[in-house]
Amino acid sequence: MANRLATKLGKQIARFRVQAEFTQEELAERAGVWPETISRLERGRGNPSLDLVARLSKALAVPLPRMLNFGPDLPSSNAAIEALVLELANRPVAQVRLVHGVAKAVLQFMEGGDRSTPG
Repeated sequence: MANRLATKLGKQIARFRVQAEFTQEELAERAGVWPETISRLERGRGNPSLDLVARLSKALAVPLPRMLNFGPDLPSSNAAIEALVLELANRPVAQVRLVHGVAKAVLQFMEGGDRSTPG
């Protein structure tokens, strides 16, 4: 069972790394480990500490619960929403409000509604 868990986690790490468009070397640098560590983990050849999984999660900008969720992928719309939330999470409130206003205006335009700027 432990080997299957390591293999699943390794596949998750590799999948999220590729989605983030990082090389193994780039991810290793961001997580503070050797590139060989990333290679070994992605091949299911190790059992990382929870601390290391958390560092990888942070480096990949993937919430820890999602990193450890081995169920089916989220529908693409949910994944896109989650990516947007992660992008906005550490932004100043003024930037978040601006993005919200722009998104609202774009959606109204796409629906053929009021084409004026949000107020």
